[in-house]
Amino acid sequence: MMIEMAFGPMSPEIIESVYRYSSDQDITLMLIASRNQIDYERGYVMDTDEFGETLGEMEHKYPLADVMPCRDHCGYGFAPKEYDTLDSIKETICTDIDNGFQLIHIDLCHSEASYEKQLKETCDLIQFARDEKDDIMIEVGTDENTGDCEFDLSKVKKELCLFQEYEPTFYVAQTGSLVVENYNEDNFKPEELKVLSDLAKFYGTRLKEHNADYLSEDQLAKRIGIVGGVNIAPQLGVVQTTTVLNLCNIYGVDTGRFKKLVQSNGNWKKWMSRVPVLADKLLLAGHYHFASDEYKEIIDQLPDETEELIIENVMKVIEHYERNLYEVSSCRVCF
Repeated sequence: MMIEMAFGPMSPEIIESVYRYSSDQDITLMLIASRNQIDYERGYVMDTDEFGETLGEMEHKYPLADVMPCRDHCGYGFAPKEYDTLDSIKETICTDIDNGFQLIHIDLCHSEASYEKQLKETCDLIQFARDEKDDIMIEVGTDENTGDCEFDLSKVKKELCLFQEYEPTFYVAQTGSLVVENYNEDNFKPEELKVLSDLAKFYGTRLKEHNADYLSEDQLAKRIGIVGGVNIAPQLGVVQTTTVLNLCNIYGVDTGRFKKLVQSNGNWKKWMSRVPVLADKLLLAGHYHFASDEYKEIIDQLPDETEELIIENVMKVIEHYERNLYEVSSCRVCF
C-alpha cells in the first residue's frame, strides 16, 4: 500500500509538475493548498477561482492525470487577520467545494477557545462541509509542528472516537518532522508512532504527516507501514527558486529587485534557525513572491526552456518520494 503524497501548489509550474507526473506514472497525487497560498479573493499564489481555472486547464492538457485538489489547515490562524473568522473559514470551505476540492483539513489548533469547544467547532465545521458536499473527504487533527514526537494517547483516542462518525480520511499528529531552513529535523520514532498508527486504523482512518520535506530514502523507509499520507511543500518552492537563480547566474540576469522584495518581506523568518544571510532568505522564501512583478521581470529575461526545467526538477522530488514510499510495489491506493 502506497503512502499518499500531497504537494503544495506553490506556483503554476509546480501544479503542472504534479499533473504531468500523475499522468506519466499513472498515480493518484494530491495538491494541498494552505489558506495563505490559495483562498477566496486572495493568496500569494492565486485565488481559489483562479486555481479552479488552472486545474481545468491541467485536466485538459493531462487527461490521464489523477490529481486531487485539497485544502490544508482550514481554520483560525492560517490567513491574514481580516480573514480569521468563522464566517471566513466557512467561505473558504464553500469556495473550495465549488472549485472541485475533494478533501478539506479542518484544523482549529490556533483557536483561542477551550479544547472542548475546539472539538465541538471541528465537528460543526465537518458537518457544514458535508452539508455542502456529502462525499467531501475530511482530514482532522492539529498540526502545530514542533519537531517532537510526543502525543497524549488518551487524548488521541478521545479525538478519534469523537470524529469516527465522520469517517475522516486522515488524522494529523506530531511525528517528529520539522522543516528548518532546507533540511528536516526528523525525530521519527517508529515504535511509538506504530501504536498511534494502529489506533488510527482501528477507528477507520490513517495517520498523516505534515512537514515531510527533505526526507532521505532511509528516513522515508521508517514511515512505511505507519504513516498513511505525507505533505511536501516548501522543498518544492526551494527547488524552483534555486533553478531560477542558477539560470540568472548563467545568463547574467539582474535579480536585485527580487532580492530586495524577498528580504524586506520577512517570510523567511519562519524557516530560519540561525543568523540569516541573503542567500538563505532568497532560497527559503522566494516562493512567496513567484506571482510578483519582480519575479516575472526575471523570468522574462530567461530562456523559454526555463519553465520546462523547473517542471523537470520538481518532478525529480516527486519521483524520490514515490520511489521510496511503497509498502507493496504492485499496489496503489485509489481514493
